[in-house]
Amino acid sequence: MQLCLFKALFIIFIIFTTNLVGDLRPEFSDLSNKLGPFKGGELHPAYKGNTWLAHPKMNGPASIDFDPLGRAFINEARRMAKGVPDTRGADWVTLEDYHLKTVEDRLASYRRNQDKVEMSWYTGTPDRVLRFVDEDGNGVPDLGTVLMTDVKKPLMG
Repeated sequence: MQLCLFKALFIIFIIFTTNLVGDLRPEFSDLSNKLGPFKGGELHPAYKGNTWLAHPKMNGPASIDFDPLGRAFINEARRMAKGVPDTRGADWVTLEDYHLKTVEDRLASYRRNQDKVEMSWYTGTPDRVLRFVDEDGNGVPDLGTVLMTDVKKPLMG
């Protein structure tokens, strides 16, 4: 329920702010505007896929969502092990996680465990939010912008 509410509020924020500033300056002026062969694994023969965006246009996509206007918003997770804890092999993080109930609890945990991980580590590498738009309706984005670059607060990972 909280994730759905966050997602809805995030989309409303993006729609509101991007409409306020008008059309953002394109960051990706060399988009091909053509479908490419699918680079992922095939789940079932009935499923067909195409690649319409890949590295280096985006790096480490973690989530994608579409707003009611059909714009794609992609969150790049560039902070794994560089601002977002990797719990593999870090038993203390996992044990600590079991006791956390709120995001405020998580921030308190980060502060409490500064002897293991300094607070500055959580803000050293930013994630990005990218926006791609298919203006001609062919199913491939022809306009891309970097919407947010300062996604690096401790609780944003």
